[in-house]
Amino acid sequence: MPRHNAYKPDYESLYPGVEITPDVLHVLRTSDRKMRYMEHQLKTDRFVEDQKQKVAKFLPSREMSLDEMMEKEHRQFAAEQPSLEDELLHRELICRLYSAMELLEQPERELILAIYFEGLTERQLARRAGLHHMTIHSRKIRILQKLKNLLKK
Repeated sequence: MPRHNAYKPDYESLYPGVEITPDVLHVLRTSDRKMRYMEHQLKTDRFVEDQKQKVAKFLPSREMSLDEMMEKEHRQFAAEQPSLEDELLHRELICRLYSAMELLEQPERELILAIYFEGLTERQLARRAGLHHMTIHSRKIRILQKLKNLLKK
């Protein structure tokens, strides 16, 4: 393969059998410049020095990777919206859950509300009640099973 300088390529050796006219040369140079721009300049951050104002300006890249977008929470695609049917089913399930919670004993309801609605941990509740955290955990599991059975009815 022939060697060439990236900025002044030897198009005759790169494209043997093609007559390199001034028009063809212009198109090749323009396309090479565009390719360099797309492959490198568009994707890299750089500093531009302003000699008159004696300031260096930082120019961020104009193309972001998916990782960069996720880190900066940019969204390229619109978020998926739930269908009306899914929304109605979700609301019905919430209503049924609240009805089932009304059927729980007062201490059971308070435990579920504290963990899932107030954001307290099982250990925090155990310290408050003076119990072992596994006692709170087993109560929570038992109450959740009870709620599940009530929702099946």
